[in-house]
Amino acid sequence: MSGQGSNGQFVAGNTAAKAKRGYKDRGRQLARLFTDDDVQLVYQTLMQKVREGDPAALSLISRYVAAPPKSAYSPTPFDYNQDDPLSGAQSIMMAIAKGELPADVGRSLIEGLASVQRIREVVELEQRLTQLEEEVEGKQ
Repeated sequence: MSGQGSNGQFVAGNTAAKAKRGYKDRGRQLARLFTDDDVQLVYQTLMQKVREGDPAALSLISRYVAAPPKSAYSPTPFDYNQDDPLSGAQSIMMAIAKGELPADVGRSLIEGLASVQRIREVVELEQRLTQLEEEVEGKQ
């Protein structure tokens, strides 16, 4: 099809490629069929294939079992004036530069500081608006 019907309107595209209904939960249904013994057998078979040098098994292990760890946040104390988010961000940047803090964790902390600052600004604007409304009502 050219994409447009005889009246110039667009028509449905490749309807043969549409997903079949009812298949989206197939993985969960299949997983429920496995017993603990079945899962153990799969792991044992996979490890045997890895020992034999099977490339597909090695790929599965490297991708899902021995994957690089995702970063995890560990508590990181920082001393800074909470009324001055700039000093907090600078403290975090210094810790990153010194190697005391991973860059991804530092970025998350700075994003958190920015969020807190935005919330603080909204609260302050709301307070100022309320005060102005009260002043206007008092003058009338």
